[in-house]
Amino acid sequence: MIRGHLETDLSRYFSYPPMARQRGWQGHVRVAFTVQPDGQLTDARITRSSGYHVLDASALEALHRVGRLPQAREWLHGQALPMELPVIYRLEN
Repeated sequence: MIRGHLETDLSRYFSYPPMARQRGWQGHVRVAFTVQPDGQLTDARITRSSGYHVLDASALEALHRVGRLPQAREWLHGQALPMELPVIYRLEN
C-alpha cells in the first residue's frame, strides 16, 4: 500500500522530453532510490537504461525535482524504504 501511494505521488513528476518525442524515441528506464523516514529521496540512480541518454536523464531529473515527499513521513513510521520503479516512455499514435 505504501509503495502504491508513493508511486502515484511520484508519477506526476515524470514528463516526456520534447527532443525524444520529436525523434520518436521510446523506452523503459528503471530507477532506484531510497525514501528516507523524513520523505527525502536519496541515492537516485538508473538500474536499467532505456538506451537513450535523454530518457534516462529525464527520469533521474524527475526524481531530483521531487526532492522530498512530506506525506511519506506518516507512512514510513521512521523506516527508510528502498524502491525501484519503471519509467515508461511510450508515444501514443
